[in-house]
Amino acid sequence: MQVITDLNQVTKLLPPLALTMGDFDGIHRGHRALLERTTEEAQKLALTPSLLTFDPSPKKILDKLAPDNYILTIMEKQFILERSGIKLAIFIPFTLAMAQMSARRYLREILLGKLNMKKLIIGYDHHFGRNRRGNFRYLSMAASRYAFTVEQVAPVKSNGRIISSSAIRKALDAGDIAEANAMLALPYFITGPVLPGMKRGKQLGFPTANLQPAAEKKIPRAGVYFGAAAFGGKLHRAVINIGHNPTFNNSSLTVEAHLPGFSGDLYGKQITLIFLQRLRDEMKFPGPEALRQQITVDISRSAELTLPPELSFFV
Repeated sequence: MQVITDLNQVTKLLPPLALTMGDFDGIHRGHRALLERTTEEAQKLALTPSLLTFDPSPKKILDKLAPDNYILTIMEKQFILERSGIKLAIFIPFTLAMAQMSARRYLREILLGKLNMKKLIIGYDHHFGRNRRGNFRYLSMAASRYAFTVEQVAPVKSNGRIISSSAIRKALDAGDIAEANAMLALPYFITGPVLPGMKRGKQLGFPTANLQPAAEKKIPRAGVYFGAAAFGGKLHRAVINIGHNPTFNNSSLTVEAHLPGFSGDLYGKQITLIFLQRLRDEMKFPGPEALRQQITVDISRSAELTLPPELSFFV
């Protein structure tokens, strides 16, 4: 997949594109429908399947998204797109000046002039340009004049509700990983390097990998989760803890995972923690022995759960 991060990089005419565009935070099942439709149309029309998105997100620039609320980091987003069938991904740096650009100018200068778009696939609620004028109605009227076609994809629902990035964030805030995963195309995951921690897990007999998430990454509600760790081309079962370790009165939030049966040095390695099921809330225990007994229960409970086959995506 070719990646363009600056429109000034486009110095010659691109091949004709089948293009979808939007924020794509989470690349949830609704986004996946857009990607699949784009690749289908590209194959049928002999176009290059492409995606236009933004970094940073328009919601961040317009103060509609907290800086630590991204479902996907840009690297995680590219990781998924690499395997989606998209051949060209354009990440435009969004600015306040761009927010004031008219829909007509955006269409003519960027979508048609820079990107050579011939087919546009958008979501049911997509819009662009000043005052949100660049919607499906506007594009439908402009299509014949500028020699492109446009298609709007219907919303995708989960449990009777339209899937959205905001609904996924709400589920993560509640620790409802099952609901979040039902809306996502892949189980929720966090990628980052393993750093030295307090080594309390090792002292209790359960060594953990202490992950450092990206600053912008959305962290699920504190608690203990069953999941998997992916690194080195392999998957490992994992019991993941998010919280402040209240038994030891830690002030900082940690994301750490115990990998039953694994032994080895993970310091400095980049790993991916995948969240599959919430086991329990964060708890304060009267002392280390009570905590050790509970961790034994958590591991025993996790041993009864299975890793779904779709996790092969991560290896």
